[in-house]
Amino acid sequence: MYSTRYVPGQQSTSRKSRLEGKPSLLPKPRRTGSTEPEIRRPSGAGHRSSSAEPPRATLGGRLSREPSATNLPPISSRSKSQQSEMRYGASHYMSTPLHSNHNARSTNTPLEFRLPTSELKHGVTPLRYSHNLTTTPRRTVGDESSGRSWEQALDRVLAFVTVKDQRPLSNAGWQRAAAARVGEALALRASEGGKALALLRPLTIARFVDIVADLLGSLYNNPTLNTDNYVTKLPHITKRLLYPGTVSKSWLRTVNTLHAFPHALALIAYLLDLIHFCESPIEEGLIYLAKDDFADLKQDFIFRSWQRFQMPEYQFDDLSEEYLQNLKTLLGNDDEKIQELENKVKKQESELEDEAEAAARADVCRREERLSALLSAVRAERAASLHDTNITDDARAARQRLLGALGDIDAEVERAHVESQRLCEEVSAQSMSVSERAQLLEQVDYAFRVHDSKTALAEHISKCGEPALCEEVSAQSMSVSERAQLLEQVDYAFRVHDSKTALAEHISKMLLSKETELAGWQKRTLDSCVQYKQALIHLAPHCPDLASYNIDEKTVVDVGNNNICCTNAQPVKYHDHTEDRRQVEREKTEAARSAAELAAVREQIAGLQAAQAQHKHLDTELEFWQQQDVEWRSKLSSLQEYVVNKRTEVQQTLAEATNRRVQLLLHNIRLLNEKLPN
Repeated sequence: MYSTRYVPGQQSTSRKSRLEGKPSLLPKPRRTGSTEPEIRRPSGAGHRSSSAEPPRATLGGRLSREPSATNLPPISSRSKSQQSEMRYGASHYMSTPLHSNHNARSTNTPLEFRLPTSELKHGVTPLRYSHNLTTTPRRTVGDESSGRSWEQALDRVLAFVTVKDQRPLSNAGWQRAAAARVGEALALRASEGGKALALLRPLTIARFVDIVADLLGSLYNNPTLNTDNYVTKLPHITKRLLYPGTVSKSWLRTVNTLHAFPHALALIAYLLDLIHFCESPIEEGLIYLAKDDFADLKQDFIFRSWQRFQMPEYQFDDLSEEYLQNLKTLLGNDDEKIQELENKVKKQESELEDEAEAAARADVCRREERLSALLSAVRAERAASLHDTNITDDARAARQRLLGALGDIDAEVERAHVESQRLCEEVSAQSMSVSERAQLLEQVDYAFRVHDSKTALAEHISKCGEPALCEEVSAQSMSVSERAQLLEQVDYAFRVHDSKTALAEHISKMLLSKETELAGWQKRTLDSCVQYKQALIHLAPHCPDLASYNIDEKTVVDVGNNNICCTNAQPVKYHDHTEDRRQVEREKTEAARSAAELAAVREQIAGLQAAQAQHKHLDTELEFWQQQDVEWRSKLSSLQEYVVNKRTEVQQTLAEATNRRVQLLLHNIRLLNEKLPN
């Protein structure tokens, strides 16, 4: 057989396929509703391909490949719903066989079905199992189902029953106990007049077949089991008997060996237990617990109803009437007693209603008290939560203010630090040393002295006058060239003096500006030191170790110690940040606690709201029933008035009718008196 369908490709017209014209080996497609055995037969390629052992919990003996074992008639292509009831051997309703529990754990012996031998042979369900039975409806009668017997139908039903064997067949202790029990049972059967069969080890095939055939003879009329067909028939017979073990062709053919002895012993023990179970006496009244007159009457009614149910045309009206009449006779039918019982029931109902109403009122009062207590607790929780929220807001605002002040101090310190660094860089960037600066100052002093001498010379010239000066000059013993050279030197000296004077003025201006900037820097540094000391004073209670980082104003003003402020500010910043983190953690913890309290309060509020809704619902119902009570009382009063009015009207009508009747009677009497002869 091909594993897949062969699909030829495009070939030349001159070349034909090797498979063309040959019948296909693939299974035919199944038609809808078809039950042909060739189509539904399982494949023999599986792990249970033996024909002597039918597949358990699949489709049973009707799909077996061994026709001699089942002798099934040919099955038509009709569906199950169209098959006839005639296959089941009855023209009227029959009881559906009981299925055993598929998940049963104790399957050593079939002691849970307790069927007599006669009932097992003839397929009749006893009366004690009638409360668990269902009925099988009639089906359309067909010719193909007329040859099916009850055994074949039972085989079909048992195909869906699977019970797992829990007995330890490979256990030596169990084998010894089972062998002793089987030997005693066979000896007892021989003493009671049965066939003398002893259990030997190892068994022979003939002795095994004789023992099994003798035991099956107690369950079937004619098992027809011999050494030729026991391998084929015994698996199907044991499956019909719901044998939980494995009956395979392998150990049946080698039953005379030691490894097959436990399987044979288990099968013989099962058959002996089944026979003992079927032959045990059973009382018909076993299912009834009570033994009084009422139970006997009920048992008799059920038994007669079951007998009537087995008839083709059954009616239960006469049985029901007879049963009711017997019940009236047995229990009695007293109207006064019934009325007394009804009054007693009404009285008890009224008492129960009063108790229920009182309990409901007490419950309502208790719920109201609890609700008021819960509301007061919620109000207190809300007030405490509001107070905590206000405290938290104040602390958060104070923290923000402190953080702002610390930020300002940090900014001022940073600005002073930057300014001091800039000044240090400017001073360090100057190209004059101390000696050069002293030399420059000496030159400036010399320039000032030259300026003073020039000024004194100008004043002397102005005092003496130009003619006297000319006379002095003419009196000198200089030539013109010498005089010109001297004038050039004087002019050069004046130009040098002017340049040095301008340079001295520029340097004095620069020194003045630097002194001004230095004074401003010193002022800002002192202000920063004041703020720094204030911050230390504020942080001293929380961080006592910061007291050693105090800064002196004189030390800060000194140029050589200009970095001490920045050096001492770093630990303060670190402690400040640490304190901020601690404060943030404390606030987070407080916020988490507040959130937990808020969640608890919300849960309490939700519970109170639910209780309030329930109380509201109860109040609504109470109002409704109070309104109903008022309405019914008004209706009752109106009905009472109506009854009184009707009674009055009836009395008046009765009086009028009585008067009319009396008048009519008197009138008739007078007429009769007048008609009578004197």
